[in-house]
Amino acid sequence: MKNKHGVLVFVMALAVSFLTMTESARAITIDTFDTTFQLVSNSAPGPVTVTTAPGESIGGFRTMEITSVSGGLSSTLAVLPKPGNPDGVLTLSNDFGNLSSAVVKWDANGFGLGGVDLTALGADSIGIELVSMDLLGAVDLTVIITDTGGDIATKLLAGANIGQNVFEFNTFTNALNVDFSLVNAISLSLQTIVVAADLSIDFFETLEAPPPPTVPEPATIGLLGIGIAGLGSVYLRRKYRRSKKQQCK
Repeated sequence: MKNKHGVLVFVMALAVSFLTMTESARAITIDTFDTTFQLVSNSAPGPVTVTTAPGESIGGFRTMEITSVSGGLSSTLAVLPKPGNPDGVLTLSNDFGNLSSAVVKWDANGFGLGGVDLTALGADSIGIELVSMDLLGAVDLTVIITDTGGDIATKLLAGANIGQNVFEFNTFTNALNVDFSLVNAISLSLQTIVVAADLSIDFFETLEAPPPPTVPEPATIGLLGIGIAGLGSVYLRRKYRRSKKQQCK
């Protein structure tokens, strides 16, 4: 019986390894929005800006700006931390009838990030976790990367969806001319395209490229086949025994 259980465990372990070998992993955290409260609100067409120095932000500073509002009422961009709970969020909320445009910038309060390597640890993209949105597809997200030479790369994701939204470096506009290993500033633009939309964002981070699919070696395939055959044998034996017991009754 122990051998049968061992075969089952082995087969399950192989299945789990095959299913997880292509997942992306977090590499560099740009912001978690977990510890420092920050809020900017605007009801006029002109921009309103506020900068704070939260410990969870790359470069030590986070600048938030509502660049424009239409509709006459208030729109608010805020970081809402939850003390003792790593589930703080960046939120953008719009009053009834409002549309808004907002930007969050990480550039060490204008001094620059000094050449942060966004490709470190094998990263090939940026991930933004959109955790809630009351109107689906209500926001366009744009990531803007500026390198130490002043070159700028942008990536627009129109109608972003709840869940992880991925921005691959090689898909950015002007990607060939921007050095993602020497970054001086990172910006996230949020443009609501449906009135009165509310949304919240969690992690903003680089993502490690998943490893290429691994072709199982012949020995591994053979062991997997033996395991499956063993499970089939166990099933057939139990079925046969149940059948015999029923015939004896």
